[in-house]
Amino acid sequence: MQKKKGVRKYLQISIDMDDAWCSNNKQISFLSESYQNIFNVFDSFPLKPTLFIIGQDISSTNKEILKAADKGYEIGNHSLTHRYLTSLSSEEIFDEVMITHNKLSQYSEIVGFRAPGWDANEKVLEVLNNSGYLYDSSKVVGLPYLGLKIAHWIINKKLTRIYGSTKGLLINRNLNKNISLPGFRNFITECCLGVPFYNSTFKFFTKKIKQILIRRAYYGKNYSFIFHANDFRTKNIDDTFETLQILKQSFKLCSIRHYTKGLGPASLQNNDM
Repeated sequence: MQKKKGVRKYLQISIDMDDAWCSNNKQISFLSESYQNIFNVFDSFPLKPTLFIIGQDISSTNKEILKAADKGYEIGNHSLTHRYLTSLSSEEIFDEVMITHNKLSQYSEIVGFRAPGWDANEKVLEVLNNSGYLYDSSKVVGLPYLGLKIAHWIINKKLTRIYGSTKGLLINRNLNKNISLPGFRNFITECCLGVPFYNSTFKFFTKKIKQILIRRAYYGKNYSFIFHANDFRTKNIDDTFETLQILKQSFKLCSIRHYTKGLGPASLQNNDM
């Protein structure tokens, strides 16, 4: 595959809006700061990213979520309490998804979900299926699964549950098993040269290595890049902006919902940017 001059593939950009309490951090909330920096950074971008929001934080960030919806950001469901879902009963999973869904629906139509820590299973997908969701973005298969397991061990100092397996290092042929809703999609977190396409790992690299990985990703299967709210704190914003600018050189950045509506993996001319 040769990259045509002036043409870029679409790339989903999403931000998990995890606050300090999600990592048992006793720091005060930084969500308002992150939201403001997100608005500043993406103000010049024609297509806004997806924001995965935790139900527990909705009341304290009501103004910011309303502003995001008004500005064209996709609002996604990131559970109610950020607990790992596979340890919960079917009833508890339903509440984690649907209580947040009902609260977020006052801002916009909610069609996408990402489980905390990529920790999901068929019970979660069944709730999404029955509730009219268009996609889940919690799946990790093969090499990316191993990479994220290692990254989570380094970052969190413990093993975390991740929805996926080491099976099918090249192809998983059963991605839509037990999914009967027409059009429902599983979006999978991929690696680039063995590195999860995920800012929590990219932020440890120099600008030159980021450029090499992102340029290589253009020719691979990568269609999604993930940030966290912490990446948009003022103390981290310069590094995050640098990564976004490198991504922007090779890809047309968009929300996950835009991608599901037929944009990806088609290419786009630069004059749309």
